[in-house]
Formats: sequence, C-alpha cells, structure tokens
Amino acid sequence: MAGWNWELLGLDAEKRRGQALEVQLEAEKRRGQTLEVELDAERRRGQTLEAELDAERRRGQTLQAELEAERRRGQVLEAELEAERRRGQTLGSELDAERRRGQTLEAELDAERRRGQILEAELDAERSALGHILTLQERELGREVRLGVPQGALGGAFRRAGGHRVLLGALWGARGWLGWCEVPLGCQGGSLGAPETIQGRGAGVLGGSWDALGCHRVPLGGLLGCWGSSRVL
Repeated sequence: MAGWNWELLGLDAEKRRGQALEVQLEAEKRRGQTLEVELDAERRRGQTLEAELDAERRRGQTLQAELEAERRRGQVLEAELEAERRRGQTLGSELDAERRRGQTLEAELDAERRRGQILEAELDAERSALGHILTLQERELGREVRLGVPQGALGGAFRRAGGHRVLLGALWGARGWLGWCEVPLGCQGGSLGAPETIQGRGAGVLGGSWDALGCHRVPLGGLLGCWGSSRVL
C-alpha cells in the first residue's frame, strides 16, 4: 500500500512536471510566435533597408554621373579660363602698344604745340614788322618828293632817281618797298629819269629780271616787282 502511494506521488509529480513543461512549451511557443513576428518585422525592415540601399546606390550612381559632368564642366571652364588668360595677355600687349602709341602721339602733339608756339611767335614778329612797315608807309604815303638815292637803295642797279612825282612808302632791305607810286620810267644805264617816258629795256630795271618795260605812269604797290593793276600800257 505504501508502495502504491509512492507511485501515486511520483505520478503526480510527473504530472505536475509535465504541466510545468507544457506551460513552458506554451511560453516557448508564444515566445517563438513573438520571435517569428519580430523576424517578420526584421525581414520587412531588411527589405526596407535593401530598398533604401538600392535607392542610395541609384543616388550614388546619379551623383557619380553629376560628378563626372561637373568634372567635364570644370575642364571646359579651365580651358575657357586659359583662353581668357591668353586673351588678357594679348589685350595687355595691345594696351602696352596703345600706351606707347599714345606716348608717341603725345610727344608729337607736344612737338606740334611747340612748333605752333614758334610759328605764333614768328607770326607775332611778322605782325609787328608789318605793323611797323605799315606805320612807316602811312607816315610816308601822300608825300611827293624828288629823290636822289645811292646805288642799292631801290634794287641794286639804279644810280639815281631823278623822278617825277615819286610816292615812296618805306624801304625794305636792299630792294626797297614802294608804296603807291606814279613812276615815269626810262632805261638809260638803269636810271629813273625823264618824266612820262614810254620806254624801258635792259636787265636789272626795277631790280628784277624783266627785259622790257613799256609803261606810262605805272602805279606800283607792295613788294618791289609786284605791279599794280591800273594805267599799265
């Protein structure tokens, strides 16, 4: 009887142990289901990460293509920069040439300015001399004189000017300056002699190279050798 009780007690213990194992099995089953759910979640997460990885891979390929395009663009810009640098050097050379040309033109302008100043000074001197001559001419104009002048005073070859109503302006160098004159001309040895004579021949008459002077009461004006326009035969 006592053995039977021990067997019953062992059977109960095994039953309780089986129940405990069954409870553990249920717990493990639930844990397995939980792990399976977690595994499905991890699988879905892995698929998501794989999709993200593919997206990142495609994005990397896109970025690599953009990088290659930027590299080619950089090479193009570098070539353009080199072309601009060479163009700048060319323009610098042209600028230096233009600067030297400007300096040359400025020097020429200064030379022309100095030349203009010299010409202006000469013009002022000529004006002054002309004013002096005109003053003397105005002073002598209108006087009727009978002159006897030495050789050379009226052009070199004349030895005397007996003259008839000779209106003289002012002497000008060795040739002389004749104002408006009524000069009756003769030609005996280069003299201004007889009044109202229609004759004149011979080199040196009036200090020029004329061979023949046929005239009557010739009004002279200006520099010696320039004839007036009235009463010339």
